[in-house]
Amino acid sequence: MQIRTDLPLLMANRDMTQTELSEITGIPRVYIVYIVGGKMLPDDTQLEKICQALKVTSDMIYPDPAMRDILAGDKPERHRKSRAASALHEARREARRGQKA
Repeated sequence: MQIRTDLPLLMANRDMTQTELSEITGIPRVYIVYIVGGKMLPDDTQLEKICQALKVTSDMIYPDPAMRDILAGDKPERHRKSRAASALHEARREARRGQKA
């Protein structure tokens, strides 16, 4: 799933590269790549740093009201899903090990 973001446009308006944004914010460049590409949501601290670096508000980065609700709201639910996916992955790995033995 790709998350719609105006971050590339905002960065272009400031003539800022992903590397520069990484250096200014202290966020590893690989995370910046994923956030800009819409493949990862920044946590609260990262979002705040990005907003400060670009001198914008979060609603300018994520103009979709539903996305703003997700960012402001139910983050623990996302982590529960992540843990569930990890548990499923681990169970599949164990099953494959059992088949090989």
